[in-house]
Amino acid sequence: MKISNLINFLILVLLYVGLSSFPFDLFINPSSILIPICQFGVQVLYSILAYFFIKKSTDFKFDKKERKLSYLFFVPCFIVCFSNYLYMAFVPGDVAPYFSLQIIPQIFLYALVALNEEMIFRVLFLNNNEFKNPLVSVLVGAGIFGICHLTVFFSSMNPADLIVVCYTFLLGLMLGLIYLFTRNFYLITGIHFAFNFFNKILFESLVSNINYIWLYLLSNAIIVVILVIYLGILFIKNISILGSEGE
Repeated sequence: MKISNLINFLILVLLYVGLSSFPFDLFINPSSILIPICQFGVQVLYSILAYFFIKKSTDFKFDKKERKLSYLFFVPCFIVCFSNYLYMAFVPGDVAPYFSLQIIPQIFLYALVALNEEMIFRVLFLNNNEFKNPLVSVLVGAGIFGICHLTVFFSSMNPADLIVVCYTFLLGLMLGLIYLFTRNFYLITGIHFAFNFFNKILFESLVSNINYIWLYLLSNAIIVVILVIYLGILFIKNISILGSEGE
C-alpha cells in the first residue's frame, strides 16, 4: 500500500473507531431511544464516506462478478456465529430470556456496522495494498480489525471483553479468506451481520449477566482453538481448494 493510501486508510480507521465508540450516554439518557438513533446516523454518514473513498481509491466494483464459494468455508462461519452459545451449554442457569423493542434499532445498527467494517477492513484494505502474498494482506487486515476492538474492553474494563479481540481477529481472518477467494462483498457482509446478531443481540437477550467469567473465557478459547486448527488444516492441505473461478 502506498504511503498516501496507508495514511488515508489509517485516518478512516481512526475516524471509524472514534465515531463508533463515542460515549453518547454521557450526554443522553442511556435508556433513551435517541442513543441508537444517533449511533445509526453516525454509521450512515460513515457508510457514505467509505463508499466514495472506495470508488475513488480502488478499482473495486460493488457489482463485480464473484467466484464460486467452497462449502469448506461454512464450517468456520457456523462455528463463529454460534461461538457464545457454548457458554449457555456450560451454565444453563444464566439463561434468562429478556426481549424488548430495543432489539429492532439494534438490528439495523449492527447491519450498518457489518457493512462499514467490511468496506474498510476487507474491501478497501485488500484491494488497496501492495503485499506480494495476499495471505499476508488477510493476516494484517485481520490484526488491525482485532486491535480496533480493544475499545470494547477499554469502555467496560470487563475481562470478559478481552476475548473480543481474539475472536474478532479470527472473524477478520475468516472473512478475509472468503473475500480473497470469492470477491463477494455481500456474502462477507451477511456473515458478519449474522455474527453480530447471534453473538451480540440475541445472546445478550438470552444471557443478561455472565456470572462465571472464567467459563465464558474457556468456552470462547475452545472455539478459538478449534478455528485455528481447522484453518491451519486448510492451509496445510491445499489452500487452492477453497475457491475456484466462476464461469
